Amino acid sequence: MAYPQPYIVPARPELSPPEGAPATFQIRCFGPFSMTVQGRAIDLGALRPRIRRLLRLLAFRAGRPVHREVLTEALWPGADPATAARNLHVAISTLRHVLEPDLRKGTPSSLISRDGDTYRLYLPAHASVDALELDGRLGAAKAALDRNDPAAALDEFRRALAVYEGDLLPEEGPSEWIVRERDRRRLDISELAGALAEALLGTGQPTEAAWVCRRGIQVDRYQDALWRTLTKACEQAGDLAASAIARRDYQALLLELGILGPSGAPSNEDIRGVSAS
Repeated sequence: MAYPQPYIVPARPELSPPEGAPATFQIRCFGPFSMTVQGRAIDLGALRPRIRRLLRLLAFRAGRPVHREVLTEALWPGADPATAARNLHVAISTLRHVLEPDLRKGTPSSLISRDGDTYRLYLPAHASVDALELDGRLGAAKAALDRNDPAAALDEFRRALAVYEGDLLPEEGPSEWIVRERDRRRLDISELAGALAEALLGTGQPTEAAWVCRRGIQVDRYQDALWRTLTKACEQAGDLAASAIARRDYQALLLELGILGPSGAPSNEDIRGVSAS
């Protein structure tokens, strides 16, 4: 269900460009994958599926090396190593041919560089990669909590959520490597939401704590602690109706998971303790 939100999430910030400078090269991995150069989206529709997958693999780790075996296993699983290596060489050449005309200014001679058995997608100046940005924002929020500054943590959390526009690389489907990465970021966001909400409650900000819990639940609704903190925050804010709605939705989730029986009674003693909290 939709909840009222007391804050307007700000426009997505760019970490790499200096203040006032636009990002000349943008990679978006959350929600539909895209690459933008000088404000123009690169048309990837003409690329073969494996070439697009190669680009997504390199773009997600932009600026960082990716081992050849990681790429070949993702693109040609189970193939003969020599054949897979030749295929990768051709795929890299194709990708360079497509991308480098758009980035000829301010880039090295090769957009995709090779160092031994690794490949790296070069990031030009003023680049913006949402996957890197999200990790940076979450890290900054955790650091702010560590120094007991929930206001700064809340600001970074809001900015992180402005980046998180959907599942990580949905085009990859249920590929094992991307499922791990998706789950890790959901967990990072939900755990941060729980810690931040508790910190906000500790400083007498229950309305803000409730908002944080709701946003965390939107990312991962299977976090018991977030539901419990949401109920508590709504009660402390004096919003008894919202608290009742949160309890109802939490019970519906437990029923969906088979944790509660049809009567609403817990199915075992462990869950009885969770439901009563």
